[in-house]
Amino acid sequence: SIMLVPGLMARFGAARIEDDVKGCTLGAREIDPHVEVFQRFGAAVERLPDGLVLTVDRPLKGNDHWTDYASVTTTENFVLCAALAEGVSTLTNAASEPHVQEFCNFMSLLGAKIEGHGTSKLKITGVQELGGADYSFT
Repeated sequence: SIMLVPGLMARFGAARIEDDVKGCTLGAREIDPHVEVFQRFGAAVERLPDGLVLTVDRPLKGNDHWTDYASVTTTENFVLCAALAEGVSTLTNAASEPHVQEFCNFMSLLGAKIEGHGTSKLKITGVQELGGADYSFT
């Protein structure tokens, strides 16, 4: 569900994460790295007893960010935000696993401008909109 936040912020200017979200079924994982990414793109975060409310003036603002550790989903959330952000965004210490590369290939088919697939440094130039595509996973 954390990967729905960038699209909601880009389209509606807000997203709400309810309850105590803690990552995936592989084990409890904090969402703080994701929240930090959202804030870097301009989101204001309101912490409530039952969740988080993120609001942002659109368009999202491009930025440079260095993650504390190479997280797959945090990298993917950065790409999702940066794809529609105003300007150029750079993520250093990006995850570079094959499924992240596959995700970047898919986003590129939709119209995202991503450089650095397969490396620990991604450079994304924001576009006005993304389109559709047919895609087969390799």
